[in-house]
Amino acid sequence: MTITIDNVAKTFQAHSALNGVSMEVSDGAFVALLGPSGSGKTTLLRIIAGLEFPDQGSVFFDGADVHGQPVGRRGVGFVFQHYALFRHMTVFENIAFGLRVRPRRARPSRSGIRDKVHELLKLIQLEGLEHRYPSQLSGGQRQRVALARALAIEPKVLLLDEPFGALDARVRQSLRRWLRRLHEQIHVTSVFVTHDQEEALELADRVVVMNHGKIEQQGPPDEVFHRPANAFVMEFLGNVNLFHGRIEQGKGVFGPLVLDRNGNGDLRNGDSRAARLMVRPHDLELLDHANGQPSLEAKVLRVQAAGALVRVELEAQGQFLQADISHERWRELRVAPGESVFVSPRESKVIHCVGSRGSRCGLVTCGSAAMLTPHLGQRPSASGITSVLQVRQRTVSMGPA
Repeated sequence: MTITIDNVAKTFQAHSALNGVSMEVSDGAFVALLGPSGSGKTTLLRIIAGLEFPDQGSVFFDGADVHGQPVGRRGVGFVFQHYALFRHMTVFENIAFGLRVRPRRARPSRSGIRDKVHELLKLIQLEGLEHRYPSQLSGGQRQRVALARALAIEPKVLLLDEPFGALDARVRQSLRRWLRRLHEQIHVTSVFVTHDQEEALELADRVVVMNHGKIEQQGPPDEVFHRPANAFVMEFLGNVNLFHGRIEQGKGVFGPLVLDRNGNGDLRNGDSRAARLMVRPHDLELLDHANGQPSLEAKVLRVQAAGALVRVELEAQGQFLQADISHERWRELRVAPGESVFVSPRESKVIHCVGSRGSRCGLVTCGSAAMLTPHLGQRPSASGITSVLQVRQRTVSMGPA
């Protein structure tokens, strides 16, 4: 089942929840709607399901306009964040519910229902628990039951609204891996809503990043993460260190850091304009001495070696920075709190943005990292560094307050 969203808009009183959203979900795809609270992702999911109707635009299932079609006729399975299981029903009865309430002509026989439920119990790995009630299950088990109930009606489309939001981190991780394997088995066109960047990047074939009722970028996870379309996407998809500066004579000047273009694109159009250099922690290289690369001196504040990468917290020019390095590199440097090191951006991407919210951007290759060069008449900020280390799931807005 393919889903086509064409110029959909939705307003609740004075609030514009969606503003001209267009996208396509291919047959069998697993798509994530990712964005902060209030970005419009749940409203879009509910419109696909038929729980809300757009004020403008259309939704097509396999090319057929489903405007006005109620939920029951769309062939959609819906999984809610808080399970929405019937507390007075057993696991078996919860899963069988959608089959039992079908019109008599479409309703399977008792043995057919029993076989279907046992098939789904095996699929969700909860065989032997069919006589338990929801209160006797863990959070992860309840969410699996909710998913089985949605799958029992054999939906053409599976919609999931923050399905792991109510679970602790370890259970979420386990269920993410399980859900990905399940999707590879059943291959049902699926759309899920999340504000968790890691969840979206790990699960989805395609990520749709939303903000303020619009789509900021959509594409495969690696493309969205490594080639962000604008400032919002860059900041929302993970932690960043933010350096303020200017473009002068085709070079980015950020305090002692001077970055020159060394690939595709041109910085000359940004001359004498304010600029922002954005470097992810894993793209910030640590050096024990200046080696001719663009770099600045920083003081090590803290080293956190527990984990796959070593997190090094630094201070440079009075501002906080974070660098993520390998354990091997850490052992080579032997950095410790109180010591001085040199930090140098390593990635070579530049984002030229037009518009106060950086809504239209082009990619330029330059010395290191992602740089935002507004083509606006605003006064540039003083050269320096500002830390914008985003905490996961934090709401980020590049628009005016």
